Amino acid sequence: MEGAKVYVQDARESWQRGTVQAALGGGRYKVALQGWEEEEPQTSQTREVDASNMEGGMLPFQNADMPNNGFPDMTTLDHLHEPALLHNLRRRFFSQACEPGQEDSIEMDTSTEEFAARPWNDDDAIVTTGLRQGQTLLDMLQGHWRRKEDGQPVGQLSGAYFVWDPRWKFADMVSPVFEDLSGALVIDLESQLHFGRPFFGRETLISWGDGDVWVKQ
Repeated sequence: MEGAKVYVQDARESWQRGTVQAALGGGRYKVALQGWEEEEPQTSQTREVDASNMEGGMLPFQNADMPNNGFPDMTTLDHLHEPALLHNLRRRFFSQACEPGQEDSIEMDTSTEEFAARPWNDDDAIVTTGLRQGQTLLDMLQGHWRRKEDGQPVGQLSGAYFVWDPRWKFADMVSPVFEDLSGALVIDLESQLHFGRPFFGRETLISWGDGDVWVKQ
């Protein structure tokens, strides 16, 4: 395990890269933290991490030999978990757009099929407007959804899963959903990741990268 490239969570539950220096026993590890980009100066910061409650009692591994622009097909990743997906998305869409020291302030605009990144210094980002203390974005989006264009039922967001309406007849009628670090929704549908931007106002909407817009019922 020593020398393994892994991901650890910080106090804000954001992911950070690291290298295991030692296994301390009981699912605890000493990890040297790293910057997101290979060219960033390596820090001397270390942390003891408790992985006993994680799946398999292990820290999530990084994918080896990740290209500078990320893997175009994420279904080919050896390690397909949340931090690996977010790291790959960062490489593909954000690494060239972020200024040093502003890596944590990224907004993803998925209202079109293009991705945009920009510094965001206000903790109260537009996407989180309306969130109550202790609530997550997924908490606010629980319930039934329909398409704005034609009113057709789409399905129901229940917990961290989206249950599709039977009319869609997908091979997998339940899809995992999570929120990435930029405040975008990510839904895994038939081995493809789709990205949406929530909006809170008179209606609660999700605008997807393919141009589809959902309305909460």
